[in-house]
Amino acid sequence: MAERQPTDSRQVQIADAALQVIAEEGLGGFTTAAIGKLVGLTSGSLFRHFPSKQAIVRAAIARADELLFAAFPPQGGNPLDRLGAFFRQRVRLVAKNPGIARVVFSEQLAQAAGDKGRTAVGAIKQRSLEFIRECVTQAADEGLLVEGLDVEAVVTLVSGAALAIVFTEAPTGRELPGEERAERVWSTLQALLGKRVDLASRPRGEPRGRERRAAR
Repeated sequence: MAERQPTDSRQVQIADAALQVIAEEGLGGFTTAAIGKLVGLTSGSLFRHFPSKQAIVRAAIARADELLFAAFPPQGGNPLDRLGAFFRQRVRLVAKNPGIARVVFSEQLAQAAGDKGRTAVGAIKQRSLEFIRECVTQAADEGLLVEGLDVEAVVTLVSGAALAIVFTEAPTGRELPGEERAERVWSTLQALLGKRVDLASRPRGEPRGRERRAAR
């Protein structure tokens, strides 16, 4: 017999189990029986903690949000440093919790969560994109990026690279841990996007990106 636990604790366990089932079985295998098996509860007992299966899906979305933004936003360093920390943290987290990616990027699952669930998923995506956009814009303003790069194009490149690592398997025979792949991809992005100058050696008073553009 499963040990009785406080409702809040059980709800978190059920949400975590839901993420695991979604990752391993997809929406087709997302059943109360599969979730209950992971937490040691019967299907009927699950509904003592949630009023419906839709509520469990919403709890999984809320749990994904909590995990994704647990240490957000990254602090310290310049905008590219913060963006790199964000990139690596996201890839590492999703690699360990693949159900998060399925929750956030599955249209079927979002529909199963109802209007509130779809809104919550949209907010997760928007918050992440806004942080990337903020870092890229600040980096451009501070003269850290190669001149002439389009901010929105860079946002798409960075977010797309993270998704590619999460959803694309490494070529056979060249398997790398998700964290190492993230480090290599980010290093490549930074080399392509970042201006190859030592900002510390820039003459005092030399205008930064925004100031140069305003002076033109």
